[in-house]
Amino acid sequence: MQTYKMTLEHEPNPDIGGYWSEIVDTKPIKVKGLTIVELRDKLYEWQDRNDLGGGNVPTVWVYLNNNKVGYFSYNGRFWLGRSDEDYLLNKELILEERNEQN
Repeated sequence: MQTYKMTLEHEPNPDIGGYWSEIVDTKPIKVKGLTIVELRDKLYEWQDRNDLGGGNVPTVWVYLNNNKVGYFSYNGRFWLGRSDEDYLLNKELILEERNEQN
């Protein structure tokens, strides 16, 4: 069975010089999931729990069998890509951000 992996870590937002509120998760968190959607939901839970804005969330790379397969942008969109070059091109959007109405 394939398992996707990612590491969630935040950084101070350069626009406000830090964070909007107190951070709950002070250390990076390793996350596993069976699907990209499952990982996205865990990303959102982590962002909400820590009250993180877009400036606090760097690119979150996703791995399958220890190989980069893509990344999440701050808004939960998933993009195919294996390198920083792919990251800059933002060519293949695979998963849209969550629908706030659901």
